[in-house]
Formats: sequence, structure tokens, C-alpha cells
Amino acid sequence: MKLAGYLEISVKCDHTAEDIVTSFITESLSQGLVTEVADDGFRVKFYLPVEDESRDKVESLGKYLVRCGVASAETLESMITVRSIDDIDWIKSYQQSLESVIVDNIVIKSTWDQINYGDKLQIVIEPKMAFGTGHHETTQMCMMQLQKDVKPGDKMLDLGCGSGILSILAAKLGAGACLGLDIDLAAIENAQENIELNKVADRVIIQFGSMEKVHHVGYYDIVVSNLIKDEIYNLFENFMRCLKPGGILILSGILIEQEEEFVNFLRLKGTKGNQIARKNDWICCRVIKA
Repeated sequence: MKLAGYLEISVKCDHTAEDIVTSFITESLSQGLVTEVADDGFRVKFYLPVEDESRDKVESLGKYLVRCGVASAETLESMITVRSIDDIDWIKSYQQSLESVIVDNIVIKSTWDQINYGDKLQIVIEPKMAFGTGHHETTQMCMMQLQKDVKPGDKMLDLGCGSGILSILAAKLGAGACLGLDIDLAAIENAQENIELNKVADRVIIQFGSMEKVHHVGYYDIVVSNLIKDEIYNLFENFMRCLKPGGILILSGILIEQEEEFVNFLRLKGTKGNQIARKNDWICCRVIKA
């Protein structure tokens, strides 16, 4: 698909600002983006048609980043760069930026990856640019924990399922039923496509919504959620209520600098068997319901 007359907007940010930048872009500016790892952080790229409204959108992004404290008026010029592109092969450009991910014995590969990965457990995704593809550390830590915890026949809740990677993995590890929830309609569409690709639609259900869709108490063997800290705090009691006694709660999306505060939060909640995994700037926490 050829597109002509586009602006390529590149935003340079550090690890702690990645979610702030990408969330604003996908919610307010563009459903398509690519994140690249740079030496000193991340670079987020997205594309807009060449028109006056697009320049206004770039300006709104700058104002938002200043308001959030991610940038100052003085640093915006070096943080956000804009260049005109006469012609871009949108699909080819994105495919070239995306590599398959190997996490332990799991491979997350795109539909166009023809490499033979032998006996590794393979998850095939149709990557949409707004959603996770297994590259982020928080997703990888959740995957590693699910490998250890999922037992045949388990029932799992995946809140904030995104592209459905974690639900698909649980089903392939033997889970009997997985419910994936997300409040982004485009994410729901992508996740439904991916469960069909992986032939797990008989065990994975994807729905639009949040915890209001969960009516069972003491029902799930595993709950997994990869959200920011404040959202986890708000939903924590709901997570625990729908877990069976002895059930496992896997939480990520928490920065390593927030670990002490988060551990104190769990202590106040009376949780037990807490385990913390760390990768770069992020942590993943495993909690057992008493």
C-alpha cells in the first residue's frame, strides 16, 4: 500500500516516558506507530498526512509532553523531529522494523516470518502497529512466569490483553479457558485475529471491557495484568476477588523505581508468597491469594 505526502514524526524519549508517549499518540493522533530502541532510550515514530491539521497534532503532542513533565519548552525541539516523506511503502517499512522475539522456549513471530524454530512453542501474530508484539520487557516477564505457572485445564483472566499474546500462550501451555479483556476496540479486533491464527479460539474469548465483565468470584486459577501501577492499585481487590484461594496473580507494568512502594502496598494487602522478577527498568510480581 503506497502512501504519498506524509510526515514522519519521531519522538525521542527515555524508558520511563515510553508509555506516556505511545498512549497519547495511539489515543489522540495515530493508530500506527513503531518504537525503536536507541542507545539512550526509545524512539517512537508515527505518520500523518501532510496537512495543516497534522501540524496542529504535532503541536498538541508537544504541549502534552510539557504538561506531563516529560519535556520542557527548551527540550521539545530536540525531542520531536518532523520530516516530509514523498513516498513510503507503509507495510514494508513496518515489517523491516519488526523482528521475531524468543523468550526461553517461546517464539513470537509475525505471519511473514518463514524461519523454522524447531521444537519451540510458536505464537503467530498479525502485528498492528499500536499493539505489543512481545518486545517489551513487561510482556516477556509475564510470559516467563506463565510458563512456570499454567497447568492443564487452568482458567485464566488476562486484563488489558492487547494483541492477546498472553492468553494465546496460556492456551498453548494447556489452559482450558482464557478470558481476555481490553478497553481498546482496535486491540480487541487484533486479538481476535490472533487467536484465530493460533487456532485457540475454542479456549480463548476476547471481549471489550474491564472488570465489570467478570462476574465470577473465586473462579480463576490465574489472573495476569500488564498495566501501570495506579491502575493495578485500583483493580487489585477485583483481581483478588475473582481468584480461587491459592490462585496466582501476575502483575507487570511497574517501574523498578516503584518496587519498594509496590511491595509495601502488597504487604498492606496481606498477600503471601510474593516473588519479584526484574528486567531492565521494569518488574513483574507474582502473588498468591491466601
